[in-house]
Amino acid sequence: MWLTKRETLIGLIARLVFLVCGILADNFLPVGFTDLDYKVFTDGAAYVSKGLSPYNRHTYRYSPVLAYLMIPNLYLPIFGKLLFIFSDLVVGAMMQDLMRLENDSRMWLVYTWLLNPLVLAISTRGSCDTTATFLIILTVWLLKKQREWLAAVAFGFTVHFRIYPIIFALS
Repeated sequence: MWLTKRETLIGLIARLVFLVCGILADNFLPVGFTDLDYKVFTDGAAYVSKGLSPYNRHTYRYSPVLAYLMIPNLYLPIFGKLLFIFSDLVVGAMMQDLMRLENDSRMWLVYTWLLNPLVLAISTRGSCDTTATFLIILTVWLLKKQREWLAAVAFGFTVHFRIYPIIFALS
């Protein structure tokens, strides 16, 4: 299922470079690199770690699942970004496997995902969009593997994580 080591390594290195540059920008530039919602996720995690609702954070508008996933961020402030980067890389691997299942040799599409500066910036800035993308691709991947029940569970989780994937149900 995994890409060749070279493409995976290049994608990982690119993400780590973006992550380090983002940390430097956050610490030394007047305008930071980190997504503003990343602090909101972390604040939501602080609330749920105390047994409270993440919605006590006045601008929290995400799934409570995200707040629970971000609890380690309270102790390791880049945990969430690393989680989003990991999700991003797994999407590339699953895309490759989907291409193989369809006998599609256009691997440049996977490489485009792995080396796309926009995708790199989204995950390294601390946006949870790559995790939502992972959940959508996971649903499709499970369907292609003929694991319909697991695909249904994954899709249900996806919709509870971010509501907009419900629009994919008809297709």
